[in-house]
Amino acid sequence: MAGPDGGAGGNPGAKRSPVVLILAVLGACALLAIAGLVALALLARRQLLTVQAHFEAAHQASAAPGQPVLDPMLPTGSLDVDLVAAAPELRLEQSATLQLGAQSAPWMPSSPVHFVGVGVTRAPISVTGPYIVEATSFQAPAGSRGAQLAVRAIPIDLALPYDSNTGYTPQKVLEVDLTLPDALDLRWKQGTTVLAIDAVPRSPEALGGLAAIFETQWEAQRGHFEPADNKLDQAILRVARTTPFAEILTVVDALLAVKRPMRGSAEAVAAFHVSVQPLLRPRPHPEPCPLEDAAPAWKGPSPRLRTLQAQSSGRLPPAVIARVVATAEAALRRCYLDGLRREPKLQGRVSVRFVIGRDGAVSHVQASSPDLGDALVLESVEHAFEELSFPQPEKGIVTVTYPFQLSTKR
Repeated sequence: MAGPDGGAGGNPGAKRSPVVLILAVLGACALLAIAGLVALALLARRQLLTVQAHFEAAHQASAAPGQPVLDPMLPTGSLDVDLVAAAPELRLEQSATLQLGAQSAPWMPSSPVHFVGVGVTRAPISVTGPYIVEATSFQAPAGSRGAQLAVRAIPIDLALPYDSNTGYTPQKVLEVDLTLPDALDLRWKQGTTVLAIDAVPRSPEALGGLAAIFETQWEAQRGHFEPADNKLDQAILRVARTTPFAEILTVVDALLAVKRPMRGSAEAVAAFHVSVQPLLRPRPHPEPCPLEDAAPAWKGPSPRLRTLQAQSSGRLPPAVIARVVATAEAALRRCYLDGLRREPKLQGRVSVRFVIGRDGAVSHVQASSPDLGDALVLESVEHAFEELSFPQPEKGIVTVTYPFQLSTKR
């Protein structure tokens, strides 16, 4: 009879040895799996840090314009230069050309310019195009990798929305003249009529209080303020080539600081649509209808003006253009009448080509006629068209060719 641990029971240690071996193998596999996971985690962390460094570099370049920052994703000796809006409400929608030292390249909105082989340690950044930019020089940061640089820009001659409900009646516009040496000239205008005039000293203290001044004036002159009204009042900032960028940005920020509620927007929006434009050249103002002293009085039939088919390119309805031009018909007849006093048989076709700017003002007026033969009549016709004021086009300028027939025949 075998004992409790006798031969009949066998050796229990021998039976357990395969189990131990299996457990050991499983433990080793687990350790290898853990080591693999740790290695993958370290690799993923390294890649994440690289992506994070690139993101931080890009964010820093956008958040601190004028300060170049290293970008580990760019090749050595390269530089990405981008234009960024100087204020959130401004939009950079037109192309330009950026120049760094002897290199120049086209810039497109939301797409930085990539300069390669940058061999300078310091060079100015210049921009050619419809933008006013902050004076910026590139200075290579420490290190040998590529870099990013953002330059603040203010677009010139922003597109103004066209209000189709106004017909030919011009809206109120606030014009701010920044070209005077010691003051800011503020004028509320409706067409050619000046509604209010004010002046602000060109000093740091006065410029610091511009937002309050603009808000007070807007509350007195505003045209759009109801929450259901999704249109904005217009503000035009006139600047010269020598106007400092800092002062332009101060005035733009002050205009955009005037807020109003708008339905559909959780937050208040800027009350002004700001358009930065160059100073208008003073236009000559001759007599509307210059006369010769010896011209006799006209005793013939009444002069007639018949409008022909007009042509226009741009976003301003032809019916609106026709209604505005119709307001000048009396002046045009007077011009023709004065020509008849000089030449009783005077008649012919006149074609007037002109440009409606983004602020609704008329420029580049040219009147021509193949058969009229009276330069004084054409000159006075040009002056009559220069005095017109149109609604702001929806986007861009509008070029118009407006023909009409002058005659005394019924």
